[in-house]
Amino acid sequence: MLLTNRFSLTAFLGVIALIGLVVKNGILLIEYINDARKEGHSIDEACIDAVDKRFNAIILSAMTTVLGLVPLAISGSSLFAPMAISLMAGLVVSTFLTMVVIPVFYSITETWIEKRKTKRACKKQRSYLIKTLRLSAVSRGKAPDLNPKRILIKIKMNFKMYTS
Repeated sequence: MLLTNRFSLTAFLGVIALIGLVVKNGILLIEYINDARKEGHSIDEACIDAVDKRFNAIILSAMTTVLGLVPLAISGSSLFAPMAISLMAGLVVSTFLTMVVIPVFYSITETWIEKRKTKRACKKQRSYLIKTLRLSAVSRGKAPDLNPKRILIKIKMNFKMYTS
């Protein structure tokens, strides 16, 4: 009886309302993650902390809405039952997506961005170091020492000095 309803205009309106709720929850979760990052947490710690802080609010609001829509869903009304069913199903799925998929996707994306920034900084430093080594060697009248292992050691030492 519940799943035999057709997708009607009111069901579509329920989906639109659901999209707004999901976007709001996602934005709040990402905002909490960014706040934790500003406090100095790592990416994974920030994601876990944000989910811990928002878990009760998101779960309680979703479950009370689902329970509040149960009478509409079982009423048999051709006008409101499709809307209630689409909202109920969407809230259950979107709550899972908000609490699991958003933090995982955020963590993967931010980790990739940080690695990319580190590689770019390392490349810039490497090219600067090679230019410096060439200039200093030329000014002393010697051939530049461009041994890759020695260059990497100097880059790592300089990078640690700049990042700490």
